[in-house]
Amino acid sequence: MGILRDVEAQKVWKWGFDAEREVIYRLIERIESHPKYNPNNTYTLIMIGDAPTLRINYYSGDKSRLVGDLLVYSSIPDWAPYQPLNFFAPNIKIPYELTISQFTLQVNTYDKNMISHVLLTLQDFIRNSAEVFPKENSVFIDDKYIVVVWNEADLMHIRSMYQ
Repeated sequence: MGILRDVEAQKVWKWGFDAEREVIYRLIERIESHPKYNPNNTYTLIMIGDAPTLRINYYSGDKSRLVGDLLVYSSIPDWAPYQPLNFFAPNIKIPYELTISQFTLQVNTYDKNMISHVLLTLQDFIRNSAEVFPKENSVFIDDKYIVVVWNEADLMHIRSMYQ
């Protein structure tokens, strides 16, 4: 019985990881095909919300008992979202990231004053045209920032900060 559970768990993790990796590939394709993307620039990645977890879609058991990182968390870690991008697309230079969510504001950068500058710079995009990935306006790029919107609730929370 134990080996069957192990095989089922491995299947769920493998299929989920493959699906999440496809999301990363779609994001990389979207970034590299963006008209404002310049491979010679170094960018700060800004994620609005956490990347989706897809492993749960392949789990057939009781979802009410889910805990922790087995199925709930994405392969794109919210504390270091640039790492999979740097791994799968090393030509996209992203040394820093800023994750903004409804519940947390995490900063992993040397410039702590960047937050207010970022929110002012991206005000028009966030207030007027931002959409949730994979929609067309879910990725914004300028000369310093790559913004990815993952979550509707977090986008609405940030929009409310401008009112």
